[in-house]
Amino acid sequence: MTSEADASLDPTLRILIDVALASARGCQSWRDLCDVILAKVGDGILAHIPIEYLSDQDTLVRLPPADVESLSTWPGWMRAVAEVLEQAGGILPWRDLQSSVVAR
Repeated sequence: MTSEADASLDPTLRILIDVALASARGCQSWRDLCDVILAKVGDGILAHIPIEYLSDQDTLVRLPPADVESLSTWPGWMRAVAEVLEQAGGILPWRDLQSSVVAR
């Protein structure tokens, strides 16, 4: 189930969320995730975190199950994405991020 906000979510924000959660081994408190994302892009963006990342049972924000399972496919992807985003000042269009990481 996705909301209208989820459907219009900027792919770059999804990457930022995924990198932050993956860096925290797939699970992070809402407040800690907010702090990481806010440090990168500012407030207002947090209203667009996809519903499938949120829990009805606790305050943690998690990678969706399929994403957690795929973390072990290429262990260096997380480091590569983080490095590319850091070099770009914290945000890149999805295609640029993808090209930069694949080029490594």
